[in-house]
Amino acid sequence: SDLPLALEKVPFAYPSITVSFGGVLPPSEAEAQGPQFSLQSGKLHLRYTETGAFTLDKKGLIHAMSASDPPTPFFYRFVGMNMTALLLAMRGRLVLHGSTVTVPSGQALIVGRSGAGKSSLSLALHQSGFPLVCDDISVIRAASRVSVERGVPYLKAFGDSLAALDLSSEDVDRLTEHGLKRRVPFTPDAANLPLRAIYVLDTSTKVSVRRLSFSESFTALTHHTFLPRSLDLLGLQRTHFSNLQNLLRHV
Repeated sequence: SDLPLALEKVPFAYPSITVSFGGVLPPSEAEAQGPQFSLQSGKLHLRYTETGAFTLDKKGLIHAMSASDPPTPFFYRFVGMNMTALLLAMRGRLVLHGSTVTVPSGQALIVGRSGAGKSSLSLALHQSGFPLVCDDISVIRAASRVSVERGVPYLKAFGDSLAALDLSSEDVDRLTEHGLKRRVPFTPDAANLPLRAIYVLDTSTKVSVRRLSFSESFTALTHHTFLPRSLDLLGLQRTHFSNLQNLLRHV
């Protein structure tokens, strides 16, 4: 790919994915009223007012136009992480909104709504000796065994989480791109172990752990699918549900 700025290598961005950039999106067009997601001639079009416009072809092309001039570093990270993951979802891969760590028996995936504490818990586990595999977006590979691909080499955490874990501001990237969150670099674990457990975070005044039924697990993972609106638009619900069933049969 011909990238104007240096990008961290995205391990799940295979050579069959090509990225092209088309300059800056005019403000009037970027702010135009219209659907955030649309499908035209088999290509998925996405529009984010503050970030830019993107076209994805499941054959392997991501075309991006920035909403600002010059494009921000976040714009390029958004392409290399979010759009690449969505393209893999278009190709039938299972992509969940969650973080993954390595535990003695294999991998453990942590999902939950935004703000539930996925990144904070994952960072705490990482500091306690359980290496991080990926944060926020987990791309699942179902071959002879189910496993989660390595992700980009950073996570996003709130300042109070960093303070609680005794991480000073000198230890993290000062660039803020998600409100109060900071970017924390780490080296993704490359053990390529099988996925053994999935945890769903909830918020409560009490601490408890219980085993979910198959139907509860299926519902939870459906809720924590990465950009599910795009899968609906592409007619990939059947493939997605099949992938979820296969995952829950093995994990």
